[in-house]
Amino acid sequence: MSVHKGIVMELTEADLVVLTPDGQFKKVPRMGRACQIGEEVLFSTPPFRLKRPVFSAVLAMSAAVLFCLVIFTGLGGNLEGVKPIVAYVTLDINPSVELGIDKDHNVQEARGLNDDGTALLSTINVRGKPLAIATEVIMDQVEQKGYFGKDEGDIIISSTKVYEEAKIDESNLGQIVTDTVSKHIGTTHPQASSNIQVTSFVTPPTIREEALSKGVSAGKYAVYLSAKDNGKEIDLNALKDDSVHKIAKEAGGIGGLLNTGSLPKKEVLSALLEQERKGELDARLKDKKQSNDDKKQPVKPATTTPSKNDNKNDSKNDNKNDNKNDNKNDNKNDNKNDSKNDSKNDNKNDNKNDNRNNGGATNIGQKPGTTPSKEDEKKKQEEEKKKQQELDKKKEDERKRVEAEKKKQEEEKKRIEEEKKKADEKKKQEEAKKKQEEESKKQEEERKKQEEAKKKQEEEKKKQEEAKKKQEEEKKRQEDPRRDDDRR
Repeated sequence: MSVHKGIVMELTEADLVVLTPDGQFKKVPRMGRACQIGEEVLFSTPPFRLKRPVFSAVLAMSAAVLFCLVIFTGLGGNLEGVKPIVAYVTLDINPSVELGIDKDHNVQEARGLNDDGTALLSTINVRGKPLAIATEVIMDQVEQKGYFGKDEGDIIISSTKVYEEAKIDESNLGQIVTDTVSKHIGTTHPQASSNIQVTSFVTPPTIREEALSKGVSAGKYAVYLSAKDNGKEIDLNALKDDSVHKIAKEAGGIGGLLNTGSLPKKEVLSALLEQERKGELDARLKDKKQSNDDKKQPVKPATTTPSKNDNKNDSKNDNKNDNKNDNKNDNKNDNKNDSKNDSKNDNKNDNKNDNRNNGGATNIGQKPGTTPSKEDEKKKQEEEKKKQQELDKKKEDERKRVEAEKKKQEEEKKRIEEEKKKADEKKKQEEAKKKQEEESKKQEEERKKQEEAKKKQEEEKKKQEEAKKKQEEEKKRQEDPRRDDDRR
């Protein structure tokens, strides 16, 4: 019979759905156990099935017993020395690995999240080692595999509690890994340390669960959500196999994907996950892309308008030709005034006709399409303003939603603490009651002992009295023959 462990993802009155360390979802009988979502549990499976139904049922019941490990400090203990995992840390270079950490910051499990990660861990053993030492062992192996051959790269770190109420500071775990990695890079690549960027996220359990379902680490999924929130589109399928450095390089570095100076916190990542599920991130990304395309596209005039040079040339040529012809005709008639008037009229008429035919230009110095361009530009600015207002409204709504979610989480945390307090109080009362019952039982046993001792004393006294009576009777019997002799 083999024992497995996993995180409770769903529960009903009859069954539990658990997520195993290798990313599989398994359904096991609940058997009345009082587990909660997010708790780590141990469960066993039978090696074979008996044919007899009665014994099969007994075997199934015994095989599916779940030992719920209460992660709260002080409420539960280790099961036969097994230390439960209370947090996970991921390290993406491109080998992607995940380490399961206990409350003492020791590695209890290690697994690869892609082929490179599995291959890397197959050559080393980090189980049972402190987190800092395990990280150094992994970095040494990364060096041997040549993943920093070009003295450049991006390292993504994430730290996640098994569930929010776990008594551990996951940000401290991330800092331990970050400090160890940075120290290693500074020692092995002192000249290129600025080319190797280390980014660390603190992620909520929901991000890790979603990431595992997508086939990536919690760190890579946090990069994916953050990049989309910043208007950068990333192919999640490519992120499964490629390193973050390769994808970030196409965007001009990790800074082109993320705001490394202000990484999103757990609450923001939770909000981004909800937006991703609702399709809001994709919609915003689409709007931003459309807006960028509109800015790049030149403004087209309403009608075909010639350039300034074309207007000048056409106007000049028309004026010259008309002036020459009119002057010749007018000179033949020896009428200078008529020539001037005809030239003016012809110029006016020709200019009007040319302007009409050539797109409505009013004079040589006027820019073509001025009025339509201003209207288009004004309309475009209004649309941009409207989009910005909508975006601001969405951000404000999102901020309110995040605050409401945070408030809800705080209320839920308060409720859990109250329930825990009630459970502690109830446990104390039960212990006090049990202690009182044990005390009463001891007193009853003592009373019985005293009664038995008293009874023994009475029996002993009775025996002594009977012995004394026998002695008196024997003495009396001995005295009676003497009296008979005296009478004789």
